[in-house]
Amino acid sequence: MNNFKIRNIADKDKEEIADVYISSWKSAYKNILPNDYLNSLKKEDFDKEIDTVKNLVIEDNGKIIGIINFDKARDSDDKYTGEIVAVYILEEYRRLGLGEILFESASLSLIKMGMNKVYLWVLKENKSARKFYEKMNMQISNETKSIEIQNKSFPLVKYEKELM
Repeated sequence: MNNFKIRNIADKDKEEIADVYISSWKSAYKNILPNDYLNSLKKEDFDKEIDTVKNLVIEDNGKIIGIINFDKARDSDDKYTGEIVAVYILEEYRRLGLGEILFESASLSLIKMGMNKVYLWVLKENKSARKFYEKMNMQISNETKSIEIQNKSFPLVKYEKELM
């Protein structure tokens, strides 16, 4: 029986969170990012993301099965804008409503921090994630950018949402 719990991260969680990142990247970005890149991911690759933002995890009977990273916007001077940096759920726990629970929990935390809107960047080709964000009432903006992996450019699209 599932026993889901959302909580803030603790220092002891970093290794388990990195496992969630790696597993989630390999399943979510398969056929989007190069397989050899995905297969080369290491736990240390995710330390910076975990250390520099706010984090909530969702557990099932004590096992971390998902994470959401959020904070004040990294690329905006608007002090009332927050950013969802990442949302990852282990593949076997997807489509159970857990992403929605994490997303709403992070949104409430951002509101408590004084944010009145939030945005995120997502790979343009990640149709599953984009569908999820649209379900969460996020609107696609006109802004785009790209990331470079193995000398190849991958376009990102921006989604936004008013929080209040």
